[in-house]
Amino acid sequence: MRNKPFDLRSAASVLVSLALVLAWAGIAAADSAAPVCPADGRKPAPAYGAADAQPRVAIWRNIGPLTDTGCGNLLSHKAMLAIALAGRFRFSGSLEDLARRVGAVSRTKGLRYWSVTDGNWRVLLDDAYASKSAGGRSRRADFTAAEVLGGRTLYLAQDDTRSTGINAYSFRTISSGPDRFAFEMVNLTAIGIGPVTFFPAGALKSLHFLARESGGTWTYYGFSILKSGNFIGPEGSYVNRNVAFFRFLAGQKPDGAPPLAR
Repeated sequence: MRNKPFDLRSAASVLVSLALVLAWAGIAAADSAAPVCPADGRKPAPAYGAADAQPRVAIWRNIGPLTDTGCGNLLSHKAMLAIALAGRFRFSGSLEDLARRVGAVSRTKGLRYWSVTDGNWRVLLDDAYASKSAGGRSRRADFTAAEVLGGRTLYLAQDDTRSTGINAYSFRTISSGPDRFAFEMVNLTAIGIGPVTFFPAGALKSLHFLARESGGTWTYYGFSILKSGNFIGPEGSYVNRNVAFFRFLAGQKPDGAPPLAR
């Protein structure tokens, strides 16, 4: 298990780059409107994109506290940043097949995304694996469909190429039915470079809703928040990371379509 050495110049470069204000097309800066997660049959906001199109994205800054959004307790306190991504994709398999894809943590190793800092495609995760414990130090096989849908808290770990060491997360399915399920993820360890902490434990939280719409078309709604941290940086960085995860779940090549944020 490799820890990237701390380089002060590299860390400073990342911090400066993350402080830049970048602009892009096709993303709504939704400061004045509230997100709506598709829990309990709610109509999501933003609405789902078409199956053969890019997902729709909305961004909120300094949002909350809010109630009755369908997003659990993610907005029960103020969040520095919130991002919603809503899309459709084609998948002919069963619910269990899709749950198995969600549980294939090791397959996200090498996942690529568009870096707005570097201006090119780069690897997001040097390593990724399911873990036996919350610390992320004990590897195990990928989650089975039964484990994903079972509702028990599971653990996974990632070696992000933009941070030092292993970042551990919890994973738990919060609801499921014949043609749908939803899960939540929370970072259990602080994330940073060397002695510089970007985000404390518990600062990054997300909800993911998957549902069969009709035939082989599924909907996806991902809602993530940055609760607290030393900086926000360009929202495009978070958007493209979320899009990479959506494309993985949808069985699409992560760099097979133009990036949403540049």
